[in-house]
Amino acid sequence: MGGPVKPKPKPAELGVPRAIVAGAESRSQLSRADFKAALAFHGSPAAICNANIALIDEATFKPNAVKLDFLRNLFGRDY
Repeated sequence: MGGPVKPKPKPAELGVPRAIVAGAESRSQLSRADFKAALAFHGSPAAICNANIALIDEATFKPNAVKLDFLRNLFGRDY
């Protein structure tokens, strides 16, 4: 067996692929400014929750390569 697995460093900022961002913004039912703020954990808890759920929902409709990399980064963020 090899040594311990080193965790992947957590991204300082979530990079949302263009293939996901437009659809997620629409799904969140937030304004563009509120959506961007929610991704940075600013705004109401409901807006933050809506933005993250919209990202997950939109990512599930994308090709596997886009979806898996993005979801790994999304769930690896510090809250």
